[in-house]
Amino acid sequence: REDPKRKGLLFAGSETTVSVSFDDGDHWQSLRLNLPATSIRDLVIKDDDLVVGTHGRGFWILDDITPLRQLTAATAERDVVLFKPQTATRVRWNLNTDTPIPPDEPAGQNPPNGAIIDYWLKAPATGVVTLEILDSAGALIRKYSSDELAPPITDDGQVPRYWIRPARILGATTGAHRFLWDMKYPVPEGFSRSFPIAAIKGQTDKEPDGVWVMPGRYHAKLTVAGHSVTQSFMVRMDPRVKTPTAALRQQFVLSRRITEAAGRIGRAGQSPALTELLGQLQQLYGALQGADVAPTSQTVAAVADRLGALDRTLANLFR
Repeated sequence: REDPKRKGLLFAGSETTVSVSFDDGDHWQSLRLNLPATSIRDLVIKDDDLVVGTHGRGFWILDDITPLRQLTAATAERDVVLFKPQTATRVRWNLNTDTPIPPDEPAGQNPPNGAIIDYWLKAPATGVVTLEILDSAGALIRKYSSDELAPPITDDGQVPRYWIRPARILGATTGAHRFLWDMKYPVPEGFSRSFPIAAIKGQTDKEPDGVWVMPGRYHAKLTVAGHSVTQSFMVRMDPRVKTPTAALRQQFVLSRRITEAAGRIGRAGQSPALTELLGQLQQLYGALQGADVAPTSQTVAAVADRLGALDRTLANLFR
């Protein structure tokens, strides 16, 4: 099959594997990846995906072949290559309210759940690799770094560990790397997060999550050893969703206001100043005991009780 978008990009199925040619068939390379050694009986290019049908009546999908379309002879000579991302679709994966199917039940895999960012490094990065996601005006939405430490997988005693999605960390080694941006703003500060029962095997994260971005144009900025490369891409809404853009904008603005307010409340609840003030009030109340200042003592006690109740409420909500 010839790729409909790039002339000379060919895919071939054989009795054991799938191969790719970038020069109209003069040279071939394996695309087997995790595909079993099996006879390929059909091959289709659907949008940006490569689909193969096997003799065992199975089918395999290679998601997002846009990097293959952009590969040239000059690519291998460049120190850093950031491929232009495909259009990302904002989709709510799971509307099921039940637990996922058991791990021993045969099931297919969903496509990657986010905007796919592919890049290539000629040599291991000598420093930290960073990826910034910017909006159309250049404002920073998210920033990721290769030196981030993957948090340990903890189930909080609530869910099976096979539900949990491993942390996504930028790669800094030689070769090709793929990173997924979830098309959301950072997780709200201060919230107590927990796993939902409506889970997806290997792809479940704690909630609440960050706010969805609006459909529109965004930029991915990759920085390696002080050198930056930027590519723009589009985020579109799930075509099945008919909500008008104006209503999506209202939802977005309100959600951002709520998360920002919750962040301020959470930071206030964790503020050392509140703890210090409570301590000072307790000391003052102790000093007033036995003195002929009953009304003042009662006022101090009432304020301390109110602040203590506020501290406990914040602790329950945000810690």
